Amino acid sequence: PLTHIKARAPKPVYAMQRNAPDRRVVMLRLASILFSLVGTALAGILVTGALTAGYVTIEAILVAAAAGAALAVPVSLGVAWRLTHA
Repeated sequence: PLTHIKARAPKPVYAMQRNAPDRRVVMLRLASILFSLVGTALAGILVTGALTAGYVTIEAILVAAAAGAALAVPVSLGVAWRLTHA
C-alpha cells in the first residue's frame, strides 16, 4: 500500500537557487515594505480615534501617530514571519 510515502511541502523558489538569500534577509525586506503600509494604516486609525475621542491638541495627535508607528513594527515583523515561514 501507499501508506509509507510521506508527503513533503515544496521548497520555495528562492531556496532552490544557488545564491539564494537567507530567509532572515527576505523576511526583513518584506517587513520593511509591510511597515510602510501597516504603519500608515495604524497611525491613521489611532489619530482618527484620538480625534473622535475629543483629543484635538497637536500633542495628542502626534502621540497617537507615534503609537501607531511603534505598534506597526511588531505587527509587520509578525506578518512577514508568517509569510516567509508558511
